[in-house]
Amino acid sequence: MTIFHKKLFKQLGISLGIIVVLSGFIVYIFSDLRAVGKLIETNRLALATRTQNISSLAALRERSKEAETKMNQLRTILPDRESLFIFSAEVNRLAREQNLSPIFSFRDETISELPNVPSKASFIINVSGERLPILTFIRILEATPYLTRIQSIEWTASDGAPGGVYRAILSGEIFFNQ
Repeated sequence: MTIFHKKLFKQLGISLGIIVVLSGFIVYIFSDLRAVGKLIETNRLALATRTQNISSLAALRERSKEAETKMNQLRTILPDRESLFIFSAEVNRLAREQNLSPIFSFRDETISELPNVPSKASFIINVSGERLPILTFIRILEATPYLTRIQSIEWTASDGAPGGVYRAILSGEIFFNQ
């Protein structure tokens, strides 16, 4: 082997070594860039989620204030337990305005143990009179400012009675503060 061949192989070996080292370095850099890209994408998604959560939290805080206002309004709408007799007097007055004969009575009471849940009292209203005034009475009763729920209406007609005398028995609940 001549000196030229030795130098040629030496130069090729050095060049090949440099190419292998540079290729390894380039592969390492690209894999590291790919890992950094995935990390950036993960962080961007986490940031978007946090931003959305923060905006949702702000909206919930606003709604919380609105809900608290409405809860205070509801507390002022509901009568106290001691004021329920006013409801019975109001029902009797409304029935008499329609020329009906009312009989009103309270039934069971359910006292709520939770502070934000209203208590309720069952009632029965027995009215008798003409058909149209009874229907008007029911509509007026539904429009009263009291928070009530009519659970059932039993409707009967007296056979052979002059003027068509009817009787309606309404059972329901009224909600109140303790």
